[in-house]
Amino acid sequence: MQRSARILVIEDTEPGGKSLAEGLRRLGFASNGMTPAHIGNSIETGGHRPDIVLVDAKHADTSEAHTPTRKLLDLARAADIPTLLVGADAQMAESHAAEAWKEIVIGAVAPAYLAGRIAALMRLEAMRTELERRIQTSARYGVDAPPHVSRPQSVEDANVLVLGAGAEFGAVEDAISSSASIVGALSPTMALDYLRTHPFDCVIADMTIGFETVCEFAQDLRRDSRFFALPLLLIGAPGEPGWLEAAYASGVTEVVPVPVNSRSLRERIFAMVREDRFRDNMKQVYRYARHMATGDALTGLYARGFMMEHLTGLLNLPVAQRPLFSVGVFSIRNMAALNAEFGYAAGDRVIRHVGMAIANLVRGEDLAARYEGPRYTILFIGASSDEAQAAARRLMSFVNLTEFAVPGLSHPVRVELAGALAAPGPKDDAESIVHRAAAAVRT
Repeated sequence: MQRSARILVIEDTEPGGKSLAEGLRRLGFASNGMTPAHIGNSIETGGHRPDIVLVDAKHADTSEAHTPTRKLLDLARAADIPTLLVGADAQMAESHAAEAWKEIVIGAVAPAYLAGRIAALMRLEAMRTELERRIQTSARYGVDAPPHVSRPQSVEDANVLVLGAGAEFGAVEDAISSSASIVGALSPTMALDYLRTHPFDCVIADMTIGFETVCEFAQDLRRDSRFFALPLLLIGAPGEPGWLEAAYASGVTEVVPVPVNSRSLRERIFAMVREDRFRDNMKQVYRYARHMATGDALTGLYARGFMMEHLTGLLNLPVAQRPLFSVGVFSIRNMAALNAEFGYAAGDRVIRHVGMAIANLVRGEDLAARYEGPRYTILFIGASSDEAQAAARRLMSFVNLTEFAVPGLSHPVRVELAGALAAPGPKDDAESIVHRAAAAVRT
């Protein structure tokens, strides 16, 4: 059964005050609150290990080894659980920078804004954990383990594109100009032109161009495989009900509320850049892991055997440790017609090009393999059923709208890629879950 992220919130809400734990529950997180006085010898609540520990800065007394918060930090570190300090001021952030916190949020934020930070942190942890699992699968195959990859600690050469003409451009300059190159774009068209000709680490948009325009720009960005995962930060104030959810749905990575705190903005920009570079580094390691013994020679994707071994390993994990995942099977439906018209050699080239497109479109932690013939399998790791469905739709839409230039043919080729997903059930093994997804494609 799929589940949302479990978050342990350490807070001591005043009577009638707003609870972060309750606010996160309304957003769909499995969030449990606890006061510092109730921190015990175990970090588990209700028999479950949290995915993230979130501490209200008002209760983050880590000055002495025996304080409840310090004890909590030690427990989280021992269990390798990400920790998030929320509501810190600049001085507290500076003093806690060397602590075990994975993230520090400066200033008070509403749960809706915090959700984006939590999602980004969960995503990085999912990638890191998946890399460890993939190394274990590689070892079972008897191939060399990929090289170790560590998270960048600092960024001194970021390239940032700012879309809009509002006062936020000045705020961005104040926040990061000493450590980054900043380019301004007055319109989405200009921004896309810059992106196609110059490398950028992230894009920042403000509301001066209009909320709908920002959402359209985000959608255009995500439709291009080169910018599919490029961080996009939106600086904005609350708008109509549901605007924040609409921003995230359109492809915005994170939202920073106004008025802007320069220190907080700097932290967020560089955190996003570090996260993106960490993802890129891990993607390179994932590619390295596609050894001759584990990869498919035609497409460069993982081989079926490796994928099935990895899927078996996921299903054998204890339920409490098993990540969210879905299995997708995708097939080129017009393959027979393409083979009949152009020949089998050209057909193999089409299979290779579609496989290369899939490799560029999936996230680093997702495992894409060639299953057989014109059929591919993707393990969407760390994604809920809804998130996997959305990713599958985007992937199929991109492939089906692409004209593939196939060597030896005088005109481009269009393919018809169809797919279906299956979520793991209590009695599933690797063969049964892939079979269910494949059967849904045929129907």
